[in-house]
Amino acid sequence: MIEKQVTVENGILKTVELDNGLKLNVMDNSRGLIGDRWYVSIIARIDVFVDMVFQSSDGTDAILPDDIKQLLGDSVRFEKKMERHFIDQKEKDDIKQGLENSLIESLLPYLSHPEFPKRFVITEYVKAKQKSTWQPEN
Repeated sequence: MIEKQVTVENGILKTVELDNGLKLNVMDNSRGLIGDRWYVSIIARIDVFVDMVFQSSDGTDAILPDDIKQLLGDSVRFEKKMERHFIDQKEKDDIKQGLENSLIESLLPYLSHPEFPKRFVITEYVKAKQKSTWQPEN
């Protein structure tokens, strides 16, 4: 795992290159509310590219990459947010750092697992497929 500090560009605080080839972007979505009060939000985001997940496929997969791309697109986004509301400006930076650390600490074992990309894409495909084929009864 390689961790890079990034200047806040497009809200990205940090990029972590995971052992499974994915890049985790940690983003700051905080904003001022009123007076000295803040909404503090940290987002962990990974775009999992379908072609990357299935590049070493032996052709025995029940779900084809083209089917996934047709329904979900070329990539599937994982996103997890931690947030706190109405935070005093004096506490904002400490709370933001705490949320960032907590988010990374809790997600890294899950996201860096070698099977995460494929399992995540397939799970999201199955959810989308079920949602698109559901027909309400009249």
